[in-house]
Amino acid sequence: MSALAPTLEAFFTERLINQKRASAHTITAYRDTFRLLLGFVQRRTGKAPSELGFEDVDATLIGAFLEHLEHERHNSVRTRNSRLAAIHSMFRFAALLHPEHAAVIGRVLAIPTKRADRTDVSFLDHEEIDVLLAAPDHTRWIGRRDHALLATAVQTGLRVSELTGLCCADVNLGKGRHVRCSGKGRKERCTPLTAQTASILRVWLQEGGHEPACRVLVGDKSVAIRRPTDGPEKEKYGRTLAEVSVGPVSVNEALVRDGAAEWYEQFANEDADLARRLRTAEDEARSEGRGLWSACSTNKSSAPTRSPAPTTTGMTPPLPPQKAGPAGGNCLPAYPDDCLPPAPPDLNCGSLRRAVRVDRRFGDPHGLDANSDGWGCESYR
Repeated sequence: MSALAPTLEAFFTERLINQKRASAHTITAYRDTFRLLLGFVQRRTGKAPSELGFEDVDATLIGAFLEHLEHERHNSVRTRNSRLAAIHSMFRFAALLHPEHAAVIGRVLAIPTKRADRTDVSFLDHEEIDVLLAAPDHTRWIGRRDHALLATAVQTGLRVSELTGLCCADVNLGKGRHVRCSGKGRKERCTPLTAQTASILRVWLQEGGHEPACRVLVGDKSVAIRRPTDGPEKEKYGRTLAEVSVGPVSVNEALVRDGAAEWYEQFANEDADLARRLRTAEDEARSEGRGLWSACSTNKSSAPTRSPAPTTTGMTPPLPPQKAGPAGGNCLPAYPDDCLPPAPPDLNCGSLRRAVRVDRRFGDPHGLDANSDGWGCESYR
């Protein structure tokens, strides 16, 4: 075994956990960084991680890894810099243990971070805040909950994780009214409350009959928001990708199972177990014709079946019937497993985001099967 493997292990067990008492989120992010790095190095050098030495992970290879993150994995500059920060941290730790590799380590530590564009942070004016607070339906329980959540968020500036983590014992509505929470970086924050916000919370707490240990805004269930650590942070329209869980229930999986959302296969590498559950949930929604799939004849009991091809030589096999598509249209028979309508609009792999089986007897109206092998959008397989 080379010196790199025990040093990397000591970095996690001694440096991060015992000496720095790093949070679970930091340890997870660092773990994912080195999982990606070791996999990249193994593909480049053909060496197993246990056989790698410091001379194998030099500045040239680290630079290639960072280029791989940006151009092949399509990570943002900020993600690239976060990965580099994790690598720098480990190599600074290794410099004290292995001075014989000081030259290699020094060149890695000299790799600079890349400048990233800063997004202007916008804010709501008073009129916009009033419109936002007036949006929830106060005649419904969930509307009153949302109103309390929004009012508290606007007045205190707490993060979403801090809001959902508030317990009744963290709220003081008496003299010196305030909310107390442990936020990012394990920093304890104490934020004063205005009389109006305190009144809204007081009514909400009285309505719910909350116990001191219960969550203020989400009842007695914990809410977890998990962002990708291996895949992209945002999809092509700039929306954040995350899995939301309320207690043991995955909201993402529940939405897909009810037919209110569709699973995108290109994010499957992020969490194999989640991908399997989402695919199963979508198959169930499709077979039962729920939500998005109710317009298409995807129910197994009513879906048209394809007649078997005759065995007589020279006869043209019968064509399967078209399926009823969304909004009263027709599904193209060229795509027997998916209800794809005729153009316009012209669909492409970027909009479908999944592999599509193509029946070449009907051509390929949307041009998805580039190599004419019966499968379109094969990069998503």
